[in-house]
Amino acid sequence: MSGWVYMVASAKGGVGKSVFAHNFALALLRETRGRILLVDMDLEYCGDGALALGIDSPRRTMVDLSGLVDSLMPNMLRGLLDSHESGLHFLPAFRRPDEAAVLTPPVIGSCFDLLAKGYDAVVADLSTGFHLGNLSCLDCASRIFFVFDADVLAVAHTVQGLEVLQHY
Repeated sequence: MSGWVYMVASAKGGVGKSVFAHNFALALLRETRGRILLVDMDLEYCGDGALALGIDSPRRTMVDLSGLVDSLMPNMLRGLLDSHESGLHFLPAFRRPDEAAVLTPPVIGSCFDLLAKGYDAVVADLSTGFHLGNLSCLDCASRIFFVFDADVLAVAHTVQGLEVLQHY
């Protein structure tokens, strides 16, 4: 049985997407007392998640996981990934931006499939926009939260983003 995979996306930066993703993951943990994983999938500026959780040097990344996905059993994940004092587990996409090229659509799909089998819920904080990496993540979603602010630009970007998703 696989857990839920929640993707948190936005068409414009600065709308509170990362804050929502972190708070949602913590709320799931608090309410369900389940195995919850927060994934920082910002393929441009990965690192905010670790900073927010006070994790100085993550042990594993999605890039690391991609090389192990065929040899790992889902129950092994919790021992490999970082854990916050709250009990929330955490996985960043990469350590250095040049590693992001490893995260192709098939790799992203395989990784999220494994993560969903190892956790009750996976919450992924995506980067802004609709590039191939984000679209690949959205393909893995059980549910998508599309976060936006009530300013004119955010609404306009959101309308454009929803049109992209409808045609994708």
